[in-house]
Amino acid sequence: MDYDRKLSNLKKSLLGLIRKAATQNDSSGVVVHSKYLEEVEKLIEKAQNISDRIYDLEKRIFQKDNVIDSGKIKQSLPEPVITHISAKAKGKIRRENFLKLLEEKGVSLSQIKGIIYKSAKSNKIGIASASERPEGNRWFLGLPPDDYDAIVLLCEDSQKRVYHIILPPSFVIKYRYEFSRDSNNQIKLNVLKENDKFLIMIPGHGNIDVSNYLNNYENV
Repeated sequence: MDYDRKLSNLKKSLLGLIRKAATQNDSSGVVVHSKYLEEVEKLIEKAQNISDRIYDLEKRIFQKDNVIDSGKIKQSLPEPVITHISAKAKGKIRRENFLKLLEEKGVSLSQIKGIIYKSAKSNKIGIASASERPEGNRWFLGLPPDDYDAIVLLCEDSQKRVYHIILPPSFVIKYRYEFSRDSNNQIKLNVLKENDKFLIMIPGHGNIDVSNYLNNYENV
């Protein structure tokens, strides 16, 4: 069975349902279909990880120095070409770049665990990351359940630009119990970009403008 194609089609269908719910201001519909989309994304990531492992295995087997001695002729086996980077690897790169940028600004973050950090100002900072959705101007980001003092959203668009939305304690404390969550209590954040504005969809509150928090590094 072509699982890649099946997952891709299912993902497209869910994105269509989310778009329809959003245009109808059906926040509950967006939340429900977003949860299903998260499950599909996890399966896609698992498949991506398997593909990455296969690539790594091929690279070790067919590295340039690994040649076959056939009599007097040595034939080098072909070296595979990397065609993708997994979502997990992209997230790691974005966070590393963000941390380096903060260091240049004199702000140092220490890792507590996973994507949770702390600074001299905040005890817990969640750093979520995501690529732009295929329909454009939308990002779905997730964080493990915790009581955060601040939340950083790293949103990369199709042009490889990464937007840093840094939610301060005042915002996080106000809405922490209103954020969407999945069956495992994971925090789910739905970010939209309309013209020059960045919005976060919060159930019961609609789309909240968070444009003022863009590149506001003082919030950490």
